[in-house]
Amino acid sequence: MALTTQGKVYAWGSYDNAKIGRVCKGRDKVEAGLQIKPLNVKDAVDIFVGKKHSFYTNKKGNLYGWGCNNDGQLGIGTLDDTHLPTLVKELKGLKVVQVAGGSNHTVALTIADDGEASLYAWGCNVDG
Repeated sequence: MALTTQGKVYAWGSYDNAKIGRVCKGRDKVEAGLQIKPLNVKDAVDIFVGKKHSFYTNKKGNLYGWGCNNDGQLGIGTLDDTHLPTLVKELKGLKVVQVAGGSNHTVALTIADDGEASLYAWGCNVDG
């Protein structure tokens, strides 16, 4: 993925689980995945990727995720994969400043107006 100075996000590469923000179909799906395409995002300020899922934050600090979600690693309230950037509602109103995605989990760091930091984690927890 790439983020432009104008806040646009572009993605390409492996299209499995819709982690590049689109579903590639047909005989030319590998070639389609290699084409650099913009995602439908607004005011992006940072991007983050996990193994099969992706995120961006906007100017308000809200977090949006898409891609593989079989263990809830997107934090969107379902276990369904999605190619559409979807708001992580549980963190709405908090300023997300950093995100790290693993294979099947995600952690996010927020900073409050008073400077207090909080760490959130979700997704697979088979190893604690």
